[in-house]
Amino acid sequence: YKWDEENTLLKTYCANVLRYVDAYDTHLTKTPVARQQQYYTRFVCGLTDEYAEYIRLSMPPKSMNVDKALDLCIRYQNIKKYKEAAQHNRTK
Repeated sequence: YKWDEENTLLKTYCANVLRYVDAYDTHLTKTPVARQQQYYTRFVCGLTDEYAEYIRLSMPPKSMNVDKALDLCIRYQNIKKYKEAAQHNRTK
């Protein structure tokens, strides 16, 4: 499941990833740690390359927390928007 940056909010994408993992990876319900790792892996793998790279650079390698990854993505998205707005204002 890939995130559509133009049409899907990050929080909606994340909620969908969690829902899909819960629905289709039912064997993980008895192992919460494995389920959390799967949430993180599926979330990051569905992001665009620039967002996935930002997460990989910003989080410790063994930290597989989907909530922290989502927070980093939202932060990165805000940085991108700020930079785009600043660049647009300079070209006026």
